[in-house]
Amino acid sequence: MLRIVFFYILPFILPTVLYLLWARHSGKKDFPLAPLLIAGAVLLGISAGAFALWDRSPAFSHYEAPKFKDGLIIPAQVGNKTK
Repeated sequence: MLRIVFFYILPFILPTVLYLLWARHSGKKDFPLAPLLIAGAVLLGISAGAFALWDRSPAFSHYEAPKFKDGLIIPAQVGNKTK
């Protein structure tokens, strides 16, 4: 859940939050919605692209789903393909 907040929600709302803080400090009253949404979408795209490149498994890796074995939950694993 924290990953979703940091990589998707925070980059989208960060330009608006920073603008509102700056506007309060400088006394501005207008609210440019379109540029803030575009800036948020650009930051969201950059963070999603960085996350896609950063959090990769090797190509053709084997995914093993979580299991319940002997009363214990064995977490999911990603590893090399076995024949």
